[in-house]
Amino acid sequence: MNKEDLRGAYHQAKHDEKSSNILFLEVFIISFALGFYFQSWYVGLVSFLLLCLSLAFKRLNIFLCVIFTLIWTFIGWYIGYAIDGMLAGILGGVFAFVIGCGIHISAFTYMMDFLKD
Repeated sequence: MNKEDLRGAYHQAKHDEKSSNILFLEVFIISFALGFYFQSWYVGLVSFLLLCLSLAFKRLNIFLCVIFTLIWTFIGWYIGYAIDGMLAGILGGVFAFVIGCGIHISAFTYMMDFLKD
């Protein structure tokens, strides 16, 4: 492995780590929202622990990444639709889907590399 390959792998690992931070932020927001909705710290704490533990399993990690990407797609569609109608909603949804896929695939790669060690 030469210097260029090593440098590229290092930068990819740093990028994947940043993406995993976004994934954990999503987990935190969902747990906080559940705790707030049910007005219980226990619900928030248990949901946070369960979501974090589910990220350690490959199939559940993939499932959560798909669900989070679909949530981002819906948010993008909703914002676009609210601004300028259906076409803007579709474009916003596609844009959010592509960005969500990139973030979650990168975070998934980081989690699988992290759990491998």
